[in-house]
Amino acid sequence: MAQNGELADLTSSAFNKNNYQNYNVWNIDMIYQWQFSPGSEISVARKSSSLNNTAPAVLLF
Repeated sequence: MAQNGELADLTSSAFNKNNYQNYNVWNIDMIYQWQFSPGSEISVARKSSSLNNTAPAVLLF
């Protein structure tokens, strides 16, 4: 960022290409716990995720 608050050009050679990306992640965690008598329980857990990484991102501004 420049001193006036605007976006300045990159000076590093590590970012010399168009790096626009679209990255979406969706996580679901479900836990079922059943206490069937004092001091006894059964727990079941399921974790799921969805990942989508595409290029280029559409800039709507």
